[in-house]
Amino acid sequence: MSNSSNLLPNTFGELLRHLRQRAHLTQEALGRAVGYSRAHVARLESNQRAPDVSTVRARFPQALHLATEDGTALRLIELAVVAHEVALKQESLETAPVERMEPTPHNLFEPLTSFIGRADELRELEQLFPTTRLLTLTGTGGTGKTRLALELAARMTHRQANPFVDGVWMAELASLSDPTTMSQTLLAMLGLQEEPSRPVLMTLTDGLHSKQHAER
Repeated sequence: MSNSSNLLPNTFGELLRHLRQRAHLTQEALGRAVGYSRAHVARLESNQRAPDVSTVRARFPQALHLATEDGTALRLIELAVVAHEVALKQESLETAPVERMEPTPHNLFEPLTSFIGRADELRELEQLFPTTRLLTLTGTGGTGKTRLALELAARMTHRQANPFVDGVWMAELASLSDPTTMSQTLLAMLGLQEEPSRPVLMTLTDGLHSKQHAER
């Protein structure tokens, strides 16, 4: 390839326009010579359409009067190959299935009111969650502890890096009058089955032990 070819444009469309204008051809005239419409040539020159490499190789050098310029013709074909490969990669990216995160299972109910404010408390709780096995909210009645906990739990189900991959579950224990029934309540909440030959607490423990927590 001659040194002058190194000064040629670096994309197929730009080089095609340069060579067409140098050959004193209109887009329509070049289109007739290679079997394309004027609009097709225009899209090629603006890099809006990927070239067909076999057509470029077979028809364009002659149409652009490159019979004595093997280096320039080769450069045009090389850029056609590059543009074609880029178009194929872009097409594969656009048509590739989008990997979607599976929704986190939960039993949280939809709140009837919007959650407003308390951003500082939520931020602090979200920071504490990955570092503790038990987080307790305390305060006088009516200060919104349950609503804050539910909002935090709901956010845990939507976080991209959710550490609770096996679910976020709400256990309502306030109505229990007999503490010995707590294990059965939790078992039912998690969808686990009692085994007649085993203590309920052992079944519950084994069921929770098999659940996965994301690695920290």
